[in-house]
Amino acid sequence: MLSAAGPDHFICFGKCFQAVVFGSVLIRRECCGIDIFHRSASLNILEILSKCSLMRYLCHKALKTCYLTHFERLSVLYVFGHMGESGREFVHQVMSYTLNYQHSVTERFIQRIPAKPVSCIKLREQYKMITAEYGCNCNFRQNKNCYPSPVLHAISRSSDLPEGITLPTSRSVTEEKAKKVIEEMNIHKRSQELASSILEYKKQKRGIDAAIHKVEKELERIYDNAGIDRLEVEMGLLVRRKTENGFEWLIEI
Repeated sequence: MLSAAGPDHFICFGKCFQAVVFGSVLIRRECCGIDIFHRSASLNILEILSKCSLMRYLCHKALKTCYLTHFERLSVLYVFGHMGESGREFVHQVMSYTLNYQHSVTERFIQRIPAKPVSCIKLREQYKMITAEYGCNCNFRQNKNCYPSPVLHAISRSSDLPEGITLPTSRSVTEEKAKKVIEEMNIHKRSQELASSILEYKKQKRGIDAAIHKVEKELERIYDNAGIDRLEVEMGLLVRRKTENGFEWLIEI
């Protein structure tokens, strides 16, 4: 039993292999599964596959066994179908690994997708045995306007709502409220960005302080040699004033 799984991959008896050619000899190498998804999936989709063990399991199952139950297909659709155009293409990709895939049928289900993505609670209830074995430990920041769903993994990697992604809210929210929800979810990422900015600015400040100190030392040398504490310049009167820690420089206009 052979079926296509990508430009240089094929399915044979439920397993995925990569075609490798040495000279005129064709050999096969078994793939772990996720490698194929890395070829075409967007970063948002890969984020979900790396963080959600259930979605990863279902996609691997389609790849390795060429089969998904009706409810498993819907679960994939109700997550990745809310990921914009790239998500809908990914649904087709996963379904294409199954033996009875038909593009028109899959597209019809995509067009009838529910308004909101499936919740983690519903997925856990439906896949108790699988989540018990593979784990279902996604930890999202609690938000009163948003319910847990695998799509939040994609949202959590961006400071804005990625284009085409459906925010998992129990009711419709305004664009302003949606932005606030994302900000609340991404508090750790935003804090990390600000902390990085502080470190960069402090690094720049050290360089600026060192440059100022060098200039002041040169001015002190000039004033000491001339025996003066003030000198007229274009900006005004440049004054050297004695302090407890040395000198301060002022421009009097």
